[in-house]
Amino acid sequence: MAFLGSFALVGAALVVGEPPPTPRATNLQFLLGPWTAIAAVLRMIPNALTTAMAIAIAFAFGRALTRGTAGAAIVAGAVLSVFVLGESSWNRPLVTLAITFAFVAPMVATLIYGGLLAAAVAFLVNQELSNAPLTLNPSMPHAAGAMWPVLLVLALAVFGFYASRKGQPLFGRWLQSD
Repeated sequence: MAFLGSFALVGAALVVGEPPPTPRATNLQFLLGPWTAIAAVLRMIPNALTTAMAIAIAFAFGRALTRGTAGAAIVAGAVLSVFVLGESSWNRPLVTLAITFAFVAPMVATLIYGGLLAAAVAFLVNQELSNAPLTLNPSMPHAAGAMWPVLLVLALAVFGFYASRKGQPLFGRWLQSD
């Protein structure tokens, strides 16, 4: 399941009073060193693009079928839900459906309001953070491999902020002298 969905599953398990689901294993490529981790990060880019394009095609098909944005969003959400539910391993169907909806709705909304590039970046960030063995302790043996996905997400956020300024000063008028 998705990075955010993993935290939601653990929280839902605590609320329901059951043990959390079996944790997902991380991608072992991140444990083999920084160069292998960089290669794993770069290999996730085509997968994110493919997933975003598949959902965009499902949205376009839904729009042609229903002649409306709401119907197209439902079709795209249903297609994405099939993929997300295929990765689910928890035996609580209602909680799993709620968490799937909590992941699918923002992803489809990102596609509708942000476009294909925003959806591809959202899928990439989700995949990077859910596959990397994240740690805040630099002395851990997998810290070098875990650093690269975090740096990629940080770089995407910084570039997104820079691009959103549209040529205006980076921090507005704060640093300009009068």
